[in-house]
Amino acid sequence: MSSLPWSAFTGPHGRTLVPKIASLLSESGVYTQFTYAFARWTPPSRHRLAQVRQLFEEVVAGRTVYRNLPPALVYSARRPRVPDGHSLSPAVRAASRITS
Repeated sequence: MSSLPWSAFTGPHGRTLVPKIASLLSESGVYTQFTYAFARWTPPSRHRLAQVRQLFEEVVAGRTVYRNLPPALVYSARRPRVPDGHSLSPAVRAASRITS
């Protein structure tokens, strides 16, 4: 579960954040990110969501929770695709061998 603000991760460090998360998750892992509804349409948020959709086979946006102040929603990303130039972390590889 992440509440890191996508708009704060621009530039070279921001571009590596989601690929690193994808490489650390097992095949059955889920990356869950919440974001505030008002920030959803900002360029950094749109770019990061596009990146998440590229790196995960399934990305589902939950409904906006208006009772939260400010209103927020949750993205759930499943079945990570390991991007070129990255590999599964040693811990994930070891866990995959145990469960296989």
